[in-house]
Amino acid sequence: MTSPASKDEMGRYPIRVAAQRSGITPDTLRAWERRYDAVTPTRTDADRRLYSDADIRRLRLLRELVAQGHGISGIAALPESELASLVEGAHAAPAAEPPSPELVRARAALEALDAPTLRQTVTRAMVELGPERAIDQLIAPLCRGIGHAWQGGTISVAHEHVASVALRNALGGLLDMLYIGGTRPSLVVATPAGERHEFGAMMAAAIALSAGWGATYLGPDIPAPDIAGAMQQLGADTVLLSVVRGHDPAALEQELRILRERVGPRLRVVVGGAGASAVATSLQAAGAHVAHDLTALRRFLEQHLAEEAPAGAGA
Repeated sequence: MTSPASKDEMGRYPIRVAAQRSGITPDTLRAWERRYDAVTPTRTDADRRLYSDADIRRLRLLRELVAQGHGISGIAALPESELASLVEGAHAAPAAEPPSPELVRARAALEALDAPTLRQTVTRAMVELGPERAIDQLIAPLCRGIGHAWQGGTISVAHEHVASVALRNALGGLLDMLYIGGTRPSLVVATPAGERHEFGAMMAAAIALSAGWGATYLGPDIPAPDIAGAMQQLGADTVLLSVVRGHDPAALEQELRILRERVGPRLRVVVGGAGASAVATSLQAAGAHVAHDLTALRRFLEQHLAEEAPAGAGA
């Protein structure tokens, strides 16, 4: 015989009240339910949602963690006890460094859909801060914030597109400015087949160029045979790949096997991006180096810069 639900577990509140008490919008609440099963309200005979006190308590925890920078997709399935522990840990941790003035201006411009100010802010930061600091203090945290907000359903398609245009143009201009032809150690940068999010790869290419590598950015969603062909033509033995969304580990391993077969045993593969850590074990088993953040990428590039580049990676 099933035990009766406790008062805390009974759905009593319509979505308008649940949204108000949890501090999120009804649209966001629906998106978290539909995409991530964050809560499962009961339904009336007329199929209207009813939320319990436990649902609202859980939504408050999720809202606070998303505000701290967690992606909703990574925390939606956690039990309430773990969500509470994460919140408590964040409160006990030292305060994070405040955002840079450039990041504050960029976020305000994006929220207002002020595309010209956003573009000017990013471009001016590259000039005034230099490529490395502009990436660390503005571009990377802005991209992370947009990704978290998109996952959480708190920004619109219009906001995401305004940011994408501004960042793509700014990063493309930065790569053109940094590129110098020559015989320096060569590498290529891309995202693997199926990965359309390219800003991480563009930042990696800029960092490699700043570090002294002869980096060539190929673009997003490049199949392994085409990456290998470009490496052979350029005489490159190193490839930087960026993955953002969840990827099938087996599919990534297959891409790396194709690269190794076609490029040769001297191939070096570095994989970074928001999705790399989730498949790190599979990547490492396939012989890839996982750069968990931009500092780790810089360390790898500095370590290997002095090594002699091969005359032809596929020869």
